[in-house]
Amino acid sequence: MAAREDEDLTPTPGARARISVVSLVGLQSDEARQGFVNQLQMALFAWIRKHPANDRPLLGLLVMAEGAAPV
Repeated sequence: MAAREDEDLTPTPGARARISVVSLVGLQSDEARQGFVNQLQMALFAWIRKHPANDRPLLGLLVMAEGAAPV
């Protein structure tokens, strides 16, 4: 029986969820930002291929969002 989605995102007892926030504000061009995002995705996907979850719960989640500066 598959676990519910909210259970997949909940750390195991005694563990804490780790969150990393990366800001691209220092990159001056769209090309630089796209290049960084591409390298990040390639590195993460390579790690995922080497460390498949198999029968373990979800180990990570990549969320990418573009925010606008407040007016």
